[in-house]
Amino acid sequence: MDKHRVFKIPEKDNFIVFIPTLSKVYLVPNDKAGSIPDFVQNEKSNSFVDAASIPDYQFFGTNLILTNNCNLSCVYCYGSYGPSKHITMKKEIAFAAIDYISKCVKKAGRNLIYANMFGGEPTQAWDIMTSSLYYLRNVI
Repeated sequence: MDKHRVFKIPEKDNFIVFIPTLSKVYLVPNDKAGSIPDFVQNEKSNSFVDAASIPDYQFFGTNLILTNNCNLSCVYCYGSYGPSKHITMKKEIAFAAIDYISKCVKKAGRNLIYANMFGGEPTQAWDIMTSSLYYLRNVI
């Protein structure tokens, strides 16, 4: 029987409910989020499992969405990025993600981290991209 960890992330008046091993994401109102368990069994079952019997879900890679700024404005872009929207990830956020992934990798006895630099056009956040890559190389 498969057991799946449920992540509940507060977002304004809702919670984002994420079950990575089932590839499921839901937006749930605050008043309903309390009834959602921390762990669930496989999709075919409606019963729940004891949270203490399941290890934490481990991540070995990340996609860092550095910016939504883009100087290309490609017709096929699904993100509608472009010069009118400028949001850039803070360096501390990128480093925190790298730290978390690094701890998971080391705990599992591995020595390789997957990190993808993504965004509108990641080179538009050059300082964050280069400092994140340098930090990543020195963490593992």
